[in-house]
Amino acid sequence: KYRFMSRYPNAYAWIVLVLLSVTWGSSFILIKRGLNLYSPYEVGAWRVFSATLFLLPYAARYLKRLPVRYLIPLFIMGCMGNLFPSYLFPVAQQGISSALSGVLNALTPLFVVLIGRLFLSHRMHTFDYIGVALGFVGTFFLLMTGQEKATYISQFAWFAVVATVCYGVNIHMIRRYSAKLNTQAIASLALLFVSPFALGTLIQQGFFVKTFAHGTPPIELLYISLLGLLGTAMAFLLFAYLVQSAGTLFSSSVTYAMPVVAVLWGIVDGETITLRQYLSILFILIGIYLINRKKT
Repeated sequence: KYRFMSRYPNAYAWIVLVLLSVTWGSSFILIKRGLNLYSPYEVGAWRVFSATLFLLPYAARYLKRLPVRYLIPLFIMGCMGNLFPSYLFPVAQQGISSALSGVLNALTPLFVVLIGRLFLSHRMHTFDYIGVALGFVGTFFLLMTGQEKATYISQFAWFAVVATVCYGVNIHMIRRYSAKLNTQAIASLALLFVSPFALGTLIQQGFFVKTFAHGTPPIELLYISLLGLLGTAMAFLLFAYLVQSAGTLFSSSVTYAMPVVAVLWGIVDGETITLRQYLSILFILIGIYLINRKKT
């Protein structure tokens, strides 16, 4: 093991990147399965709340000695990295396929660059501008949906786009605070601080009554529990580690493989992917590659 790591010092980062790609790429089919019974808000809220329960031992450990000045940043990270996207993607998948939802998630690196340039005074080079342009051209054609003689932009798809903006903000915040807080503290406390909102949503939506109305929990509960435990709790720990050890842009490159995983699940589930959508995906991935060309 150690001989391998000494010869390939970046191997851990790449292994984590692959695991995240598979885990997050599978999240969209799990959302789709959960929506067979639950509302989008129930799917998102249980994803956050179950992940919080899983990471509660970490939260209890770090909460006691957490400086007050980190409360607001961690709450914002919980909202941007977990709560808001957990609601937005299920809402989006009421009107778009799980494959398209997974592809739109690939916009995250583009927003990482734009947010860094617009609000953090990060420099953008020629390839960054070209990459962002290609990414948004691909997104535009991906969102265009033909309906009879009219062509319109799917309204549901915009919820997924907004979710990727939230992820972009979250990546920068993790990068900023990961030098002061370890990854377990960031992951567990960020979720803990937004969990009351998730629990409130579950109660308001009648989640527990619906789940146990017939005695035996439905299979959809398993799907969204996996979404919370693997797609949020474990993935957030891994992602925070990746941002801390490998940087923001390398970490956001997890979206290279996520669309592939999401599309494969969509095809297995009988979803149709058109040639135009494949070309749009290609534009987005080329754009992401150009953005990461020098940094990676």
